Amino acid sequence: MARRRRRQASSSVGAAMVALARSPGHARAAVAGGEDEAWAALVLAALLAGFAAGYWWLGVPAEAARGPWWRRGMEALLYSVQAGTHVWVDFYAKPGPAAGALGLRWLYLAESILVPVQFGFFVFALRNRFRR
Repeated sequence: MARRRRRQASSSVGAAMVALARSPGHARAAVAGGEDEAWAALVLAALLAGFAAGYWWLGVPAEAARGPWWRRGMEALLYSVQAGTHVWVDFYAKPGPAAGALGLRWLYLAESILVPVQFGFFVFALRNRFRR
């Protein structure tokens, strides 16, 4: 009888783990995208906004250092989009991160890795939606 109770307990724990693994919230937290393209897009936007806040705090780009706070914020967001997508339009010179402070170089490195990966998660989630 003790074996039977252990089996039932372990099977109920296993069933709970399977149910947790299938829940959308668990998939969202695990891969920052999962099957939900809206969540992947939201995480991508949050990454871009977070890195823009970091650039704004560091005073990058230097051309926008003077002016109202909202203009500096928009300039930092544009800079963040350019750094994250590796597409440099002629708005700013390419940031040779070696010329910046150590914090700027780490921020640029993290964004140049995380944003393209999250964009890939978004594309795969969007692809899976239309495959069904």
